[in-house]
Amino acid sequence: MYTFPEDYTNQGTELFVLKDQLNITPDGLSATTKTEAKLRLLPGDAPFLFGTNNAGQDMWSMVWSGTRTSLYIGFMVAMLEAIIGIFIGVLWGYVRRLDRLLTEIYNVINNIPTTIVLIMFTYIMRPGIQTLIFSMTITGWVSMARFVRNQIVIIRDRDYNLASRCLGSSTFRIITRNLLPYLVSVIMLRMALAIPGAIGSEVFITYIGLGLPVSIPSLGNLINVGRKLVTTSYAYQLIFPTIILSIVTISFYIIGNAFADAADPRNHV
Repeated sequence: MYTFPEDYTNQGTELFVLKDQLNITPDGLSATTKTEAKLRLLPGDAPFLFGTNNAGQDMWSMVWSGTRTSLYIGFMVAMLEAIIGIFIGVLWGYVRRLDRLLTEIYNVINNIPTTIVLIMFTYIMRPGIQTLIFSMTITGWVSMARFVRNQIVIIRDRDYNLASRCLGSSTFRIITRNLLPYLVSVIMLRMALAIPGAIGSEVFITYIGLGLPVSIPSLGNLINVGRKLVTTSYAYQLIFPTIILSIVTISFYIIGNAFADAADPRNHV
């Protein structure tokens, strides 16, 4: 049975192969190479539901491998933004002496376009998954911190918090017992909305050729390859990754809205 190659580097609009890859024998092309050539650019049909690309790779496998990579980036960015943003946001909102300093840091970072930061780190560091996660986290945590800070400011001077301070409760106890439990639902909402945002950033930065290398399957790489074929009969290489991207994005926005309804019952009709 033919197994698809694990190398995803041959994703251009033309098939470039070396002599060794062609597996040329004294009698001509080997049977394996002839079989691979027959599997190139097949339309969507059994056994290839999404068809094959110009390297004979199954688009079904490629799309879901790319989705896995994009989801991994989205989840990691959302988790790191939450960890950093919650920690700094709680200190920002509860410790009044830090308010001015952190506000200035927020203004500086927030006024720098995210796309410029992503491009800059891509040039400075080696392009890859870790680089994208790092650069997105650098620009994304400030929004989470600002959101948490605003929520803390609203509830920090409520009667039960004032009573806890009067009874000698430590700052750590007040934060962990009185403040953070109140914010769980809204933080989950922000994380659910951060995931499609990170995926969209990965797709965009890879689409313009500055994100993940072509050796790493991702929705951005697949869409970048498919856009070159949009006016040909092989446009399915763009259509299927785009549909999956839309489904993933809409699904997380629906989940985020569900968290918003759960966090604020007043939204219910």
